[in-house]
Amino acid sequence: MAAILLAKAEGSDRLTHLSEDDARAPYATSKYLLPPYTRSSTTGLRFPQGWKREMRYGVCRRLAIHSRSNLFPQPHPRPTTFSSMTPYTAQAVDNELKVACKVLRRTITDLPTEILHMILSEVRRRRYAVKPCSLTCQTLRDVAVEYLQFKSVHLEDVSHFLTFIRQNPRVGKTVTNLHVRDSLADAKVVSDVKLLLPNLSSLYIHQVLFTPPSSRGDASDFDTSPLRLSRLTIGPHSSAPSFIPGLMYLLSLVETSQLHLYISDGYYGEDSFDAQCLAGRSAVKSIQLSRWPGKHMNQMARTIGALSKTLSADSLQHMCIEYDSKDTLRAYQTLFEYVGGNITTLTVVADAPFHYEERKKWADPLDDFNLLNIQACKKLESLTVPIYMPHAQPSQAVSHVVVGVLLHHAPPTLRHISIMLHDVHRPTTLGSRIAFKLQELDKIITQARFPHLEEFLLGINATDELMRKDRYWEQCVDAARRALPNLHARRLLKVKDERPYFGMRSG
Repeated sequence: MAAILLAKAEGSDRLTHLSEDDARAPYATSKYLLPPYTRSSTTGLRFPQGWKREMRYGVCRRLAIHSRSNLFPQPHPRPTTFSSMTPYTAQAVDNELKVACKVLRRTITDLPTEILHMILSEVRRRRYAVKPCSLTCQTLRDVAVEYLQFKSVHLEDVSHFLTFIRQNPRVGKTVTNLHVRDSLADAKVVSDVKLLLPNLSSLYIHQVLFTPPSSRGDASDFDTSPLRLSRLTIGPHSSAPSFIPGLMYLLSLVETSQLHLYISDGYYGEDSFDAQCLAGRSAVKSIQLSRWPGKHMNQMARTIGALSKTLSADSLQHMCIEYDSKDTLRAYQTLFEYVGGNITTLTVVADAPFHYEERKKWADPLDDFNLLNIQACKKLESLTVPIYMPHAQPSQAVSHVVVGVLLHHAPPTLRHISIMLHDVHRPTTLGSRIAFKLQELDKIITQARFPHLEEFLLGINATDELMRKDRYWEQCVDAARRALPNLHARRLLKVKDERPYFGMRSG
């Protein structure tokens, strides 16, 4: 058999001949599989530039099918003239290369499925390797989909996604964060999520209507063991009379370390909540209750009242609560009586208007220390309470609520006390014995009253007008130290700037 390739060595007229054994094997360069060559009537054969680079020393390397090479499609290089041949030699090479090219015209989709799995298992950790393969063709998608990493999934149709996970169970093990919007759910969906997404740790629900079972017998048809999460966030929801029963039943199916619940108005009807339909008490370690902006003030109180029948009494340890009315504060007191036995951290936040001009007309609902009765929190170690400085002359000192809470309701186990002062417009206000009476805190926070106290934090949120003045921060720190001399002498007092974009200064 005639040689299939005659390569002209660089710098000489010597021709390199390949044997018949080599002619029967597939050939390729280290970078390109052998592509179809082109023929020129004037210059003879045209070979790719990459082929010429490998052939410049008259050597053609053999590539076994199992060797390590790039099997993905490569760009076709611009053809260049390799050598001029006689018509007889060119015809011989033409005939023999046609046979070789038939063997080499293979794509990655022609490989066995086992080899495709081996290839994708090697590149599965590369960011831009598996996903393009899943979008190329159906052959590659069937293999590549098992190597996709669905760490964070955003979807609107839960049932459709769970159907996909049933067909590809390996993908379900990679899901850790799930964001669901505008969907319907029930106890069966929670049971399927627990079964198909075993590594799910964070769940965010927005505009999802959860349908509670009509009776306890309907709930027993599914697995009611708790879905264990590290974080559960429930955003605002649309109007639905059965929202509170559905929400409470959802919480009874979940055991989470952190729960953040946004409570908005406009979606509650005159529904009745029956705690007997719950799957069990929800074990939550940390809870944050926030109010979504709205006009109705009674929705938080109704939700908090239902939470007192849903949360486990001995699991809750950290609470961050937001109040918008006196009814909400009274509902929190009921919640403390049910689940406050093991609470160690309590942060109280007011639903105040965002703009300072609007806060001038706003009145803080927390105007009586009995509205914040925390006597049930026997193990409380950290307490944070806000104080909003009024624009007009107050009828009584603005510190009387905090003084009353610490004097009558706070347990002696406190280690950290934080008072957040908002809308401070003059440094001299901190030392006022009429409008503020900060000195009263220095009298009641004693070693005998709180023997374990380690820090008293005074956070100052100054107005924009005060911040434009020179040395305002030094004046605020000096005024706080003069008003609280005993705490400063015991090295418990810490003054901090609560405007985060100014570097969180402290003194």
